[in-house]
Amino acid sequence: MTKAEMVQFVDHWEVVHAGCFADATYPDVISFAFFDADLFQPTMDSFAHVWPRLSIGGRVVVHDVGLVGCGTRRACETFGHPWTEEHGCATLVKTA
Repeated sequence: MTKAEMVQFVDHWEVVHAGCFADATYPDVISFAFFDADLFQPTMDSFAHVWPRLSIGGRVVVHDVGLVGCGTRRACETFGHPWTEEHGCATLVKTA
């Protein structure tokens, strides 16, 4: 693995996995995910694949929930987990 495939945090390296929703290969454990699909179904597909693998305390950030006509807000509402919104992004934290 190269440094281009990792992100350096203060005291350790994290692996970044890029993928496109339902067709992606997901790692067994995920601590952070960023969804930028703009559409309802791809966002729901991402929740279906990521949430079961998300560690306790892990976060999912969904882009463009504040954009009128964008399917991501409806996906977050349909998913049903509490979320906060800031700067047009929803943040969901897995607590259990």
